[in-house]
Amino acid sequence: RLPFTTDGYISLSKRGYPRLALTCYHPTLPNEWVEVLRLCGLKSRVEYRNDSWCKAAEIKVEKTDIPLFWEMGGFIEGVKISKKSKTYKGFEKNELLRIALNKLTGP
Repeated sequence: RLPFTTDGYISLSKRGYPRLALTCYHPTLPNEWVEVLRLCGLKSRVEYRNDSWCKAAEIKVEKTDIPLFWEMGGFIEGVKISKKSKTYKGFEKNELLRIALNKLTGP
C-alpha cells in the first residue's frame, strides 16, 4: 500500500477504464516490484518507454486485480492526488479508487 500511495496512481481513461500503476524509473527494480506484487496476488507487468533513461517507466496492475488492491486496503487513507494531475488534483486517492471500482463492477 505504501509504494502505491507514494509513487503510484489511479486514473480513469476518457472511456472510464481504470488504470492502477506504480511509477518506477530504474533498470532492475520494476521487475522486482512485479515479483513482490505477484506474491501479494496482484498480476502486473512492466511498461517500457523509449524516453526513459532506463527504458522502464511503470508497473501496471491488471485492471481485473484492482478490486483485490481495494480489499487489501487500497491507498493509505487521507492521501490526496498531487497537482501533477490536472484532472484529479486534490481528490483523495481512495475516492478515485472507489469510482474506478464502480466503473469495473457497475453501480
